[in-house]
Amino acid sequence: MSAFHNRSILRFLRILLLPGALAWAGWATAAPVSIPVDSSKSYVKFVGDSFLHDFHGAETRITGSADWDGAGIPSIQKASLVFPVAGVTTFHKKRDEEMFHWLHAKLHPQASFQCEGIRVLSGDCATATAQAPARVAISGTFELNGVRQPLNSNALWWREGSRILVSGKTTVDTLQYGLPQIKKAFMTVGTTIPIDYRFAFVLPQ
Repeated sequence: MSAFHNRSILRFLRILLLPGALAWAGWATAAPVSIPVDSSKSYVKFVGDSFLHDFHGAETRITGSADWDGAGIPSIQKASLVFPVAGVTTFHKKRDEEMFHWLHAKLHPQASFQCEGIRVLSGDCATATAQAPARVAISGTFELNGVRQPLNSNALWWREGSRILVSGKTTVDTLQYGLPQIKKAFMTVGTTIPIDYRFAFVLPQ
């Protein structure tokens, strides 16, 4: 077989394979897809430690989204979550009114969390289930009362139908966010608030 014939075959193969190679390269470098948080399946709950008695609270209006990359490990690395102060309740009207005043709700009407990275600790996020979740480490920044502080936690990760769920616990020291300790008559509220959270993100169809 002549050298000219070999070169002709190589040129033909390059022309034939080039579209597929370009398509693969485009897929491999595709930007992450923004997927919404499902507020109906997400929650933030907290417990206030009071001298007289503990009280429970929750955020009821979570919004936000995550950047999803199907080829990533794990497939979510960044997310932005918003917690309107008006959506926080302790299930007691008078206490809620005092809490909104304490949180400076008119000046800072929302808190937010910017997830800046998720690292797998154990398990396989691609196959994890509620019965056998993967464990991940989450790092990010929480903003409250106009003050930003690093906030990290370990969490469980699993897939449930068309959703990815991330669930964990963390604590927030309100003094770090410029909020004074609540002291009223015989009641003193602790400044370290334990938080239990779960966020559900809807995968693209």
